[in-house]
Amino acid sequence: MNEDEFRAALLKKIDLNNRLQALNLIKDKQSLKDKIEALSSLGIGPTEISDILGTTPGYVSVAISRIKKGQKKEEIEETTEGEKSV
Repeated sequence: MNEDEFRAALLKKIDLNNRLQALNLIKDKQSLKDKIEALSSLGIGPTEISDILGTTPGYVSVAISRIKKGQKKEEIEETTEGEKSV
């Protein structure tokens, strides 16, 4: 085995290990949205998330966008409620 073949085999094993760790992280998550949110919060990109979950990068990107919009909406509502109680 030459150096390039060794490097390719090593990267393949690292990739498999990363996928297994990601699957272990999300095993208790019920919805696809929750799984996407958990993986995204770790800095994993849409393409990698789609590979892990067996969906398309476009679907993951849209889900992440909706999650972020929902979080912003919750922050605005919390701020508004805090101002009312003062």
